[in-house]
Amino acid sequence: MTSEPPSGHAREHKVAMRDGVELATDVYLPDAATVHSAILVRTCHDKSSRYTALTFEAEYYRARGFAFVTQDVRGKFRSAGETLPYGWAARSIRWTRPRRT
Repeated sequence: MTSEPPSGHAREHKVAMRDGVELATDVYLPDAATVHSAILVRTCHDKSSRYTALTFEAEYYRARGFAFVTQDVRGKFRSAGETLPYGWAARSIRWTRPRRT
């Protein structure tokens, strides 16, 4: 099964875990350029697929002022590494914290 491309509002990132494995992550930001509360969703299904509906949820929350972050877990779709469905979440959570650009 191949991965679908992300929404036009998503910025693709590769988030490095402590062991160097990179996880495919899409970030949807609201139009206003301020600090936002973030919603992080990690999935073992394709985060960009129309079947998971995450792109629709991202647009819903983005329109309401939230940053919406979706991530394929290790070894699934565009993420590297051996499949570990729900490990390594702490690094992903830290990555979503506000930082200077």
